[in-house]
Amino acid sequence: MRQEAQNIGEINAALYIDKLILDVSKELRHAERRLIELESINYDIVQITDWQEDLYHKYKKKLGW
Repeated sequence: MRQEAQNIGEINAALYIDKLILDVSKELRHAERRLIELESINYDIVQITDWQEDLYHKYKKKLGW
């Protein structure tokens, strides 16, 4: 879709699609790292609970709760 947008002269749309692609790439890297972390701690529920508290505070601010 990015290439198609560029081909028809929709440069702003192509740049927006580039941004989405980069965001998804970052999310995938983060998910892969988190999976490795979970496997390395053998899915220890105490550690996961600690992470949840940090994530709650991080996204609470981002979502404006």
